[in-house]
Amino acid sequence: MLQLEHIRQKAFELSVQRCDDEAVPKLKPYDPKKKCSLCSVLIVNEVHLQSHIRGRLHAERVSQAHDGRKLSREELQSCNIRLILDAPADERDPKSLESKER
Repeated sequence: MLQLEHIRQKAFELSVQRCDDEAVPKLKPYDPKKKCSLCSVLIVNEVHLQSHIRGRLHAERVSQAHDGRKLSREELQSCNIRLILDAPADERDPKSLESKER
């Protein structure tokens, strides 16, 4: 069981690293879903992951967390791996909840 979790974690880390490459992201849902602990954004698949990591909000918050300095590619990948965590099973996407309230 522990080895399976290690394999899952390594696969996820590789998907974070692929977000910097030109690889085509997959729509297959993450199980469990992921969450950016810095931005409090729920990430359901690689497309959302790539969009979030490359987005302005995430970049600004990462920069602020590192005193405004620009991180190298390796530092950014390492930071992103630490920030993207498994989301609680019962957690809902705030954007979808907001649209339902409308």
